[in-house]
Amino acid sequence: MDIGYRIKQLRTKNNLTLEELASRCELTKGFLSQLERNLTSPSIATLQDIVEALGTTLAKFFQEETEEKPVSYTHLRAHETGRNLVCRLLLEKKKKEQHKIYFKPKLLKRIKADA
Repeated sequence: MDIGYRIKQLRTKNNLTLEELASRCELTKGFLSQLERNLTSPSIATLQDIVEALGTTLAKFFQEETEEKPVSYTHLRAHETGRNLVCRLLLEKKKKEQHKIYFKPKLLKRIKADA
């Protein structure tokens, strides 16, 4: 688990600035910034103070979020692999300029080599 990311996630969810959170848990803004960027690690006692200031418990803090994000299968067909899907979407893109697709250069070379 990325503790720094989780702290920042809860802080922004609670509409708190680093300064406000630092004041609530009697820490420095710089220390919290380092925590959020994973440049340092908190002690258990410090982490407990932070999560309490964020309105949660250690148990809830460490629970993985199980919210499933909806996946769109609009363009996916049962027989398609990822590469086939990419090729088909690129062809459809030429027909309709609706889809904005950006690929890394290495992937484009592989797609062109397979075509």
